[in-house]
Amino acid sequence: MTVHCLVIGPFSENCYILSTEGNNAIIIDAGDEAQQITEYIKGKGLKPLAIFSTHAHIDHVDAVGELKNYFKISFYLNKEDEILLKSVKAQASSVGLECNSPPVVDKFLKDSETISLGDFKIKVLHTPGHTPGGTCLLIEDMLFSGDTLFAGAIGRTDFPGSSYDAIIESIKKKILPLGDNIKVFPGHGPSTTIGEEKQNNPFVVDAERFRGLV
Repeated sequence: MTVHCLVIGPFSENCYILSTEGNNAIIIDAGDEAQQITEYIKGKGLKPLAIFSTHAHIDHVDAVGELKNYFKISFYLNKEDEILLKSVKAQASSVGLECNSPPVVDKFLKDSETISLGDFKIKVLHTPGHTPGGTCLLIEDMLFSGDTLFAGAIGRTDFPGSSYDAIIESIKKKILPLGDNIKVFPGHGPSTTIGEEKQNNPFVVDAERFRGLV
């Protein structure tokens, strides 16, 4: 399986395109620059099967509608973020940006389910904290963590609907038990591993000490 990361938009968000030897593909966190994403997919001769968003902040969903319509594929999101998805125009205006209308969710992600799409088996982990519907996707030995866990940091918890206690619980109960060798591909910044974050991420090592800093 091949993982390609496109760093897109004004928030330098990581959009991941996963593909198999049979050229099936899935798109994770299509936050902006639909044309760039489309050009990569067409240039590689890939066949997209679905789009997933780890949560519904504007920088993770703004290109979804255009890609969904162009490739005629389904959009997956946790239902707990549906209200947030409908607020993308307000999210954009709050930071002086414009955005597309929110896409329609075709299928809601459910905690602990495994989704089979072509050659892909996608384990869904509901990891609230950054947003109520924050979700991580486990595919083979790779975790696509959205804005829950970063290299050396965690997602912000000063947004409406965010919770520091919830994000720490999500990390400790849902992510860390997956094992040290799991590769982590976050929504922003470089990739890492669970083992690396368990040892060196200050919010994982001493969550109480850093309360209020994100």
